[in-house]
Amino acid sequence: MKTKTGSFSVKAKNAIRLTCFLLIFCVLFSLLTFIFRPNLAEGIHLKQYDTLQDNSLDMIYIGGSVCIVSWMPYEAWNEFGFTSYDVGISSLLAYNFQPLLDEALKTQNPGLIVVDARPFYYTTGHDYEHKYFALVLSSSMKQNTYNNFKVRYNTYKYCYEGEDVSSYFIDMMSFHGSWKSFGDQVKKADNYRKATLTDNPDLTMGFLFVKEWQKIQLGDFSSVTDASPLSETGEQSLLSFIGYLREKNLKALFVVAPYRETEEERMGYNSVKSIVEENGFDFLNANDFVQEMGLSQDADFYNDNHLNVFGAKKYTSFLGEYLREKYSLADHRSDPDYSSWDEGFKRWENQRAAVEENVDALMKSDGE
Repeated sequence: MKTKTGSFSVKAKNAIRLTCFLLIFCVLFSLLTFIFRPNLAEGIHLKQYDTLQDNSLDMIYIGGSVCIVSWMPYEAWNEFGFTSYDVGISSLLAYNFQPLLDEALKTQNPGLIVVDARPFYYTTGHDYEHKYFALVLSSSMKQNTYNNFKVRYNTYKYCYEGEDVSSYFIDMMSFHGSWKSFGDQVKKADNYRKATLTDNPDLTMGFLFVKEWQKIQLGDFSSVTDASPLSETGEQSLLSFIGYLREKNLKALFVVAPYRETEEERMGYNSVKSIVEENGFDFLNANDFVQEMGLSQDADFYNDNHLNVFGAKKYTSFLGEYLREKYSLADHRSDPDYSSWDEGFKRWENQRAAVEENVDALMKSDGE
């Protein structure tokens, strides 16, 4: 007959074994989850945000692909002396603005938020086509946080079309195709880890270099005053985000960066403008200032929807001056506490020059 002491000892040993098993499982699960995250530059840039010194940003530019290829934080630093970061990812959906910004504000206290207004127009509530990048966003945010879960839940709520539900909440299920190239994934994961170190020399403050170019045809819809309604999801997301900005007592400018805008889209942006301004925030459609920026439809875009490296520089100069005058952003260029930005700009300038050379070669080869 077993004694009470012996019985307790067996139970204690079993509990310890179970605890050890669960700890090992969690460690292995976390490791595999890290390995199977997409190794995209956009996701890496979001992770690099966590390496910034706390409360060192004057401005955050949040949005979709337009945000990360149009605003050059280091260029703005060189010209105006204020600090900024592109917090964004391709196809960012309107309902994911709030959790993304909320996570970003845990370590920064910027005086201004610049908001890419386009997602509030293209988000419909039936957004399956944008699912991939929404999941890349969640995999790039800090794990096991409320905001990460919120992005995953929002994506499931508005993108789900009958596929495996677990793919919205577990990275290994989201990107399971990576099993076919496990060895490559391990190498990519290590590159991902190195890219998010604080001494990474390739830090671009969220800007994404694109070595592409395309001639486009710009329209002028500055005289269009009619408005078309946003989708129910787009409008509700906009109002919710505005409420969040007000709750946090944040200054914000909603902006449409230059691209090949259509009349229908302008009417949608007019609705965004009306809602934004009615709620006490600012709105700017930069398509109305193409001439002032000196943008060329033959040289400054890489497709109908995005500026290239030449166009981004012009847009940054224009918007930077606008922000400096309207919001009185501080100039830190003479402050030794911000010397790392001078050093970063020098490295970044070399990267930009190399990309400009590539794009220039594309334009020259097209003319031959």
